[in-house]
Amino acid sequence: MTPEHSQALKRVFRDSLEQSAETRSAFVREACGGDADLESEVNGLLSAQRDPGEPVEVADVVPAGSRSPVVGEKLSRYDIVEQLGAGGMGVVYRARDERLQRDVALKVLPAEAVSDDEARRRLQQEARSLAQLSHENIAALYDFDSDGGVDFLVMEYVSGAPLSDAPREPRTEHEVAALGVQLTEGLSAAHDRALIHRDIKPANLMLTPAGRLKILDFGLAKLLPSSEGASDALTATQGVAGTLPYMSPEHLRGKEVDARTDIWAAGAVLYELATGERPFRANTAASLSDAILHDAPEPPRARNRALSVGLEAIILKCLQKDGAARYQSARELGDDLRRISSSSSSSTLMTSERPAHNSIAVLPLRNDSAAPEGDYFADGMTEALIAGLAQIRSLRVISRTSSMRYKNTGKPLPEIARELGVDAVIEGSVQRSGDRVRITAQLIHALTDRHLWARTYDRELRDVLIMQAEVAAEVAREMGGQFATAATSRSTVDPEAFDAYLRGNFYFYEWQLEKALEAYQRAIDRDPSFAGSYARMAGCYYILAFLGAVAPDQAFPKARSLAAEALEKDPGFAEGFSQRALVNLHYDWDWFAAERDFRRALELDPSYADNHHYYAHYLLAMNRPEQNVAEMQKAVTLDPQNPILRVCSGWHSLFSGECESAISDADRATEMAPNLFWSPMVRGWAFEQQGKPPEAVAEFDTALRQSGGLSIAAAARAHALALTGEKAQAEAVARDLIERSRTSYVPAFEIAVIFMGLGDLDKTFEWLENAVRERSTWLVHVGWDPRFKSVRTDPRFVAVVRTIGLPLHSRST
Repeated sequence: MTPEHSQALKRVFRDSLEQSAETRSAFVREACGGDADLESEVNGLLSAQRDPGEPVEVADVVPAGSRSPVVGEKLSRYDIVEQLGAGGMGVVYRARDERLQRDVALKVLPAEAVSDDEARRRLQQEARSLAQLSHENIAALYDFDSDGGVDFLVMEYVSGAPLSDAPREPRTEHEVAALGVQLTEGLSAAHDRALIHRDIKPANLMLTPAGRLKILDFGLAKLLPSSEGASDALTATQGVAGTLPYMSPEHLRGKEVDARTDIWAAGAVLYELATGERPFRANTAASLSDAILHDAPEPPRARNRALSVGLEAIILKCLQKDGAARYQSARELGDDLRRISSSSSSSTLMTSERPAHNSIAVLPLRNDSAAPEGDYFADGMTEALIAGLAQIRSLRVISRTSSMRYKNTGKPLPEIARELGVDAVIEGSVQRSGDRVRITAQLIHALTDRHLWARTYDRELRDVLIMQAEVAAEVAREMGGQFATAATSRSTVDPEAFDAYLRGNFYFYEWQLEKALEAYQRAIDRDPSFAGSYARMAGCYYILAFLGAVAPDQAFPKARSLAAEALEKDPGFAEGFSQRALVNLHYDWDWFAAERDFRRALELDPSYADNHHYYAHYLLAMNRPEQNVAEMQKAVTLDPQNPILRVCSGWHSLFSGECESAISDADRATEMAPNLFWSPMVRGWAFEQQGKPPEAVAEFDTALRQSGGLSIAAAARAHALALTGEKAQAEAVARDLIERSRTSYVPAFEIAVIFMGLGDLDKTFEWLENAVRERSTWLVHVGWDPRFKSVRTDPRFVAVVRTIGLPLHSRST
């Protein structure tokens, strides 16, 4: 057959895929020049396609070179034993190396691949480079040789069958992931040497009898350029430029390709292994090309419901049109597949076998960023995932403070699950590079340490809100919950603003409130539209007022304005309603508005532990004991390892005179956080109720030291001192606080507490009236505070309570 005849047949084969059967027969008849046997062979190959989009090897129709060896012939030192196959890159034979006494595979090259001495020299140079590639998942290239006008490559002979020979039906998830891991290990080794395959497909993936996957023909797509020309990518169903159903969009367009084009092809192979079908199907090469370039593949789970969300996400990420949105390396892809492989079996991820779940915790994400100071970012992303999961209805999500207590603990998951009272956990890592974030997450049935899915999210930092929603939606699907999309229409954030916001959160949880305020302000200056920064700033001012560090008329108007800004930016933001409710409770004394906002926050985010906590404060002030206990218990359940909530639960026990319960909660909080000053405060108040003022003084001494001299601790200690008879010391503290109040803020309520202990009622009510005028933060609890028990029927006390608008308490405590 002449070279001209070979080229004509290639064009006929290519063009025939676009024609009707009648026109195609005419083309074939004309091209075969009256050779009936050849015409029958061509038509048989064309009709043997398993589907219209499946490639047929041009070389199956056209002989590969100017001369084809025959079985029994000898090329150089190799005895030809049998023909193994033929393709666009040549005809392959099994041969025996007489010198080394081993079987090898000989690929006899097409004539156009070695058309002159320069082409042969270039090929030899490229082959020498490929021969340096050695990996157990890659069929090795040994040599490039010529004999009697026949040019051939000598390669490792791999026994077994290519994946293309397997039945076209879905494999188990474990098999898909395990084969994918082997594929990525071979690709990683090659890509590390800047070698790209360019033609990954099932026919080039050999599975040995021992289960070893071997990549064949590595690098030959570049080494042997198509005689039709690589620029003819849209019509070349098969050629050394690649195989159409597995070609990436950039490869199809004839653009420069890199390792990510192999990632695309690997995704197409994984899709086919997982579903039994290719990701893109069409009736013609042109329509198949259009689908690859423009259409999204149908989700694999639509074709195989046994697949997990995790494996589906991995496959679809490989098949992103934009290379930047795919895995950026085969190693990254392999890491995710390895998690699937190690955690799945043929039945593990079947929906019918998944255990029921109604509670979850996100454990602290490991910081895999290069900079160790990136811990603030990893902690922030942990909180971001918690916030996203809070949108799942009927799912109890453990709050941040409890989750963060397990940072670097190394405790077994079943033990953590028991301590937190959850069915499932998410653990993983976060890696930041510039403004790009990669989060790897695993959902685990915690009590059995059984992995349910693994997923990697790789996005720009500005897309973190989208990522939150993605994680929540997938967890909801996996755990059978209802995902409630947030009311906000915002989908992106400014990267620098979000970074400042996360730094602010880090300082906020470390109680470095001044630094937190500065960071949140930087975030607002950068992005005035992000609601989170406003709400957290409001939270800082509330805490400062609550501790007596800032005057209410300085803190609460700012908090009110910031909460309003947060709700203007995001009308569905639970934290915005919660912060506004605190202003209504402690400063505006608008009880109706406070409860309305607390309830709205809980509707939007039932897993928001702090809001249950704050709402319990409201119910305490409103003299609604049963509801108060229930809300406080919900807060502790959602955040069981939070020492502040634990000790606050003890403080609430004092309302009903349950002093031993209060002490027990305070002791538990001390175990969690030995230097938390609220714990000795609650123990001191409990001892006072039990008639043990000396013990109370000792506790308040500790609280005063641990709090750094806060007026609330100083006043509590002075009150207890007065009860022990040490009135001179108590009076000295009162004088000191009054003197300090001339130059800095000291809550009038705390001074009233001291005079109450001293039994000086005139001074007590003088300072309570001052507290009403300045709207002292703690004044809303005066109605039930046991320290004012003896004056509850005093008309002056009743007047104070009525001025505030509180319900009168008649409890004996």
